[in-house]
Amino acid sequence: MSSNDSSSIGGSPYTGKIPDPPPPPPPGVKNGETVTSVPAKPSFPPPAHDSSKPPGKTIGQRTPSETAPTLNVNEQKRITQEFTEQAHEARQLNAQVNFIHSIPGLLEQLEQPEQMAANTPFFILVNDGGKQVSLIPPSPELLKDKDKYQLLKTQLKEQLNAVQEHYKGSEGKALGERAQDAEARLAACRNELENAQIPEPPITYPRIIFTFSSLLNATSSQPARPATGSAATEEGEYILEPLPPTRRGPPKAPPGQPPTKVFPDGFDPSKLTQQNLKKRTKTDPPKPVSPEEVSEEFRPTGAGLGKVTESFLQPSKTTGYASIWHSDKEEALSGKLASVNCGNPDLALGHGGINREFADTTPGAMFYKTIHERMLTEAKTKGEYVSFRPGQFGKHASMLSGAAAYQPPGAKNNEGTIFIDVFNKSFPEADPANGAMIYAIPPDGSAGANSNYPDTEEGKQKWLASIKQFSANILLAQNQWNIDAKKHGLPQLPILRSPLIGGGYFMHPKADKNELAAAIRTGFDETLSTLDKNKKLTITDIQYEETAGEHFKNVKPLKSKEE
Repeated sequence: MSSNDSSSIGGSPYTGKIPDPPPPPPPGVKNGETVTSVPAKPSFPPPAHDSSKPPGKTIGQRTPSETAPTLNVNEQKRITQEFTEQAHEARQLNAQVNFIHSIPGLLEQLEQPEQMAANTPFFILVNDGGKQVSLIPPSPELLKDKDKYQLLKTQLKEQLNAVQEHYKGSEGKALGERAQDAEARLAACRNELENAQIPEPPITYPRIIFTFSSLLNATSSQPARPATGSAATEEGEYILEPLPPTRRGPPKAPPGQPPTKVFPDGFDPSKLTQQNLKKRTKTDPPKPVSPEEVSEEFRPTGAGLGKVTESFLQPSKTTGYASIWHSDKEEALSGKLASVNCGNPDLALGHGGINREFADTTPGAMFYKTIHERMLTEAKTKGEYVSFRPGQFGKHASMLSGAAAYQPPGAKNNEGTIFIDVFNKSFPEADPANGAMIYAIPPDGSAGANSNYPDTEEGKQKWLASIKQFSANILLAQNQWNIDAKKHGLPQLPILRSPLIGGGYFMHPKADKNELAAAIRTGFDETLSTLDKNKKLTITDIQYEETAGEHFKNVKPLKSKEE
């Protein structure tokens, strides 16, 4: 059972039942600057009755570091790595699309294995008492046991039909859109390679494994994973070795044969963000906004931030980013740290940017999607903010000391949703000071894909307002966890470590990073002030992950009325 004993979160589309923060001053209008490589899909909470609290969309990526006019070695490495990662993602999604369209032929081959096409691009293994058995094509051993063969065929037919039925209509269309979006991002990465005069790197494509459970998961955008020698088989697995993504789409069919069907019925490529991407690359970025020019609405007074210790973590010369976790190279901490991860609407760890870094450094990363989905189900039925005790996560119970989930009322596609995953015995960097991950899905301001944040000054102001409230909600959720944890003897998290969340893929095209950093710090500032006045403040430190531009440190606070 999860508890709903919070009194500080829930209510409005952003804050929930929390003490109202001080009203912000009137918004100003300044020009900004940022280039978003690839627009993402919509999500943030739906339009509220109050138009000043707009909805948003999805997909997150690490804010890129500032680079010099000449391309350095680190920049070449980043461009090459992003291309490689995107090539794998595009291949995985296209493989799943092609597999689903092959199901009718598979069902025929299952009944007539002797007619199996020589060019079948995959085979299917099933788990028979812990042993992998080839069912398509059938292994000689399996053909000798007619009863078992018939039983396994019947089970596979049921699951293939279930997968085929699942992807009819909107689910199949959504999958096709994800696959073509991945191809669009791959094209953008390839253009970046060409513009930087970097040779296209050779890519090793391993086998891909699809499990039945992932194919039937409607929220999974990356259901495939590279096959490994120790990969355990679940109810059944589809193991594919498709061709790598081509430079200009799928290969043409041989003369006299119909073209390969790649996307589901009803799929309209003209509506995809790839078209918007092409248009946006032709527009000139707006003028930059200096820290002094940031609108007063998005500049902190320091009334709340003065109640905590702020520190600005410098980026690594190797990566261009500050560390997401505490390490033994840093000073010892006074308490446990919660590090913010810019999450994805599918709730998984991985993909690209900072979310990829969390996947690479967080023990048990592959299980967090399942854990988050379970928490979200509880939050939707029992309240906007729900905390969880140890042992409430089934077979994953040993991973966490506890957790919490917060979803704003009416949220679409999980935007604005916040998870607090409190680690138990396995800590990132093997450091117990790394107490938790805060998996947070921010508003998406990318132009052309979300009419709630149009490519205008007004759209930028709305997006920055949503970022400010989103940042406030992160602190509110963490503070509420600490209150609950103290009652139940669970680990408290007095320290927050935050990146420039909302940058990268979901940065509004007219917003400058100076504005984004100021909006984040203002959200923290107003929330800390309110919590302190209500004598509920449990946060002691905020650490900012800087890039080369030092946007957090350069924020210019307003003078408070007392000064």
